Amino acid sequence: ALHLGAFAYHHHARSSEFKNDYIQAATYHALTKKWVLKLVRAWNAENIAPVFLKGFALAEFEYPYSAHRFYGDVDIYLNPEQAARAVEIALEGGWLQVWWPDSGFDAYQHDYAVLYSPDNRVALEIHTGLVRPRRPSSKAQHFTEQMVSGAQDRDWEGARVQTLSATDALLFLLLDRAQGDEWGRKPTDWLDARALLKHGLTRSQVDARARELGCLKTLQVVWQGFDPWRGILRLRSPSALERWKWSAQAASDFGFFELEHWMYDGSRTLLWSLASLPDVLWAWTHLRRTQNMHTLLEQMTVKPYTRTNPSHHRMRQILHGTKWALILLGWRRDACVPRSLAVYRALRREGHSVQFVSGIMRSKGAVKGHAWVEVAGRPIYTSGDENAPLEFKENFRYPVAQKQTTTPSNPLEKSG
Repeated sequence: ALHLGAFAYHHHARSSEFKNDYIQAATYHALTKKWVLKLVRAWNAENIAPVFLKGFALAEFEYPYSAHRFYGDVDIYLNPEQAARAVEIALEGGWLQVWWPDSGFDAYQHDYAVLYSPDNRVALEIHTGLVRPRRPSSKAQHFTEQMVSGAQDRDWEGARVQTLSATDALLFLLLDRAQGDEWGRKPTDWLDARALLKHGLTRSQVDARARELGCLKTLQVVWQGFDPWRGILRLRSPSALERWKWSAQAASDFGFFELEHWMYDGSRTLLWSLASLPDVLWAWTHLRRTQNMHTLLEQMTVKPYTRTNPSHHRMRQILHGTKWALILLGWRRDACVPRSLAVYRALRREGHSVQFVSGIMRSKGAVKGHAWVEVAGRPIYTSGDENAPLEFKENFRYPVAQKQTTTPSNPLEKSG
C-alpha cells in the first residue's frame, strides 16, 4: 500500500511475495532511463547538462538497486538561459509538452515545462529554480545558485549530467516536502535519508549548510517530525493549524507560505468556484437522472468556443474552481465522477479535445472505481489524477475514437 514492495523484495523475510513488485519497478526504471538518457545525449550535443533531482537521481545514483526507490516523474534543473532550447530539442525528438509557465497561478514559477516522452510513459519536469517562493527574491536566487554551484559532474553512460551533493540532496528533499507537500512526509524520505547518510553526513553539517543557504528555520521545523539521526519519522498529515504555525516559524526563510497562499489565492478561488458552479450543478442534476455515463455524455450538448489554441491557464482555473465548487456544495473531495463530468463539460466548451475516462482496481478484496479527464491520452497535469492509468484498469472512455495505444499500464509507479 505504501509502494515499498520493490524495496521489500531485498529486505523482507517473505521476499518472494514482492518479486512482481520488484520486476515492475525495475522495468519501469529501465524504460524511463532509456528515454531520459536519449534526451540528455541530444542536450549534451548543444552543451546542455541537466542537474538531476529527487527520486530519479536517488534511484539511479544512490540506491544499491534502482528499483528500490519508487518515483513517478523525473525532476531536473536547467539553466534558465538554456531551458527554452532544451524544450525545443525535446519537441524535435517527439516529446510532448503538457505544462507551460502560463498554466500556473503564481506570478513567479520555479517550473519551466513538463514533458511526456514519445511513448507517453515518462513525465519530465524541468525546473529553473530550486525553491518555491510566491514572489521573486534574492534569497531564493541565492539558494538555487549555491546548490547548483555545488553540484557534481557525472558520466552517465556516456552522457554528461550533474547531481546535488549528498548534503544538498537531503536539504532539497526536506525543503521540497515543506513547500510542495505542505510539511507532509513520505515513507521514502526515510529510505532516502538512509541512502544519503552513508556519505557520512552529520546533523551539525546539515544545519551548517542550511544556515549558509538561508533555510535553517525551515529545517528546524522539519526536525520536529523527521530526524534520521534520532530515529524520528511522523507520517501523519499535519492539520491546518500546524501548517500555519510551522509556516510562521519558517517565514524568515522564503516567506509565510500559508498566509501568502490565502491572500493570493483566496479571492480568486472564490471567483473560479462560482464560475464553475453551473457545470457542477449540471453534473449533479444529470447524475440523479442516470448513472449510465455513455448515455449521459452522448446527450451532452456543449457548443465549443472557436479557439485554435485553448488557454492552459484557463484549464487550471477550471480544475481549481471545480474542486472548490464541489466542496462549497458539500461534496466529498474524492467525488471523482461529478468533478470529472463538470471538468469535461467545461473544457469541451473551452475548445479542448478531452476524454472522460473511468477505471477500477481491487484493494483488500474490494473493488474501487475512479473517474478522470484526459487530454492527448494522458490525465491533465496538476489535476491530481496523473497516476490514475497506472493504478486503475480502464473500463470506460468517451469518446472512444480518440483512445491512444500508449496509455501507461504499469500498476506500480505513482508520482511522489
